Amino acid sequence: MTRPEVGVFRLSRADAQKLRKYFYLREREGLDPIEAGREARLSPELLSALQAEDVSGDALVELGVEPREEVDYDTYLLRMKVKEVLEVVKRWWGYQGQVFVEALMEGASPEGAMVVAGLTPDSANQIVEFLRAELEGWVE
Repeated sequence: MTRPEVGVFRLSRADAQKLRKYFYLREREGLDPIEAGREARLSPELLSALQAEDVSGDALVELGVEPREEVDYDTYLLRMKVKEVLEVVKRWWGYQGQVFVEALMEGASPEGAMVVAGLTPDSANQIVEFLRAELEGWVE
């Protein structure tokens, strides 16, 4: 069972317009991600999330998202950030770390996720601290 994403940051209308401009500059003007982000005046957090995976308008369209229209960018960007963080957890803590994070995402308590993943309390605490450090700015 997957829990809905609640309490994630919300993009202002101005930020959503900046994102539309970013995608326009990438697709129509052919600017690289950094140039387009600067030109569109994206915040460092948004620019970092977009650079985690070289997101293009075409890639969004393939996912069923039209970047030139009103899009729930905050949810999309949060998902990208979580995917990036999950990759780091897999690299540092291996498969058990991945299982731990996935259990947390499905609503398990840290203690329950620790049992499911077969982690030591120390490893589980390290992962939780890492997640807090990486995702704290993304949650209201």
